[in-house]
Amino acid sequence: MKTKEEIINDLLNGLTWESYPILVSGGQSCGISTRGCTLICPETSFKLSVCEYRSQLKNKELAIELYKIYLEKIINVE
Repeated sequence: MKTKEEIINDLLNGLTWESYPILVSGGQSCGISTRGCTLICPETSFKLSVCEYRSQLKNKELAIELYKIYLEKIINVE
């Protein structure tokens, strides 16, 4: 039987990501736009969108941390 940590790692390895807004090449732009992301886990039908930071990397890190907290609460392994 797998441990809670192994289950969480397996789920984290199967994540997919969507980014928004879609960057359009060309044209003028002013300022730095916020780059959000959506974490998608097909195995658990879980979606989480984060748009807290301007950095997409920071948004992904926050999404992963929130998802880990969620998984810690719902997974019961004895």
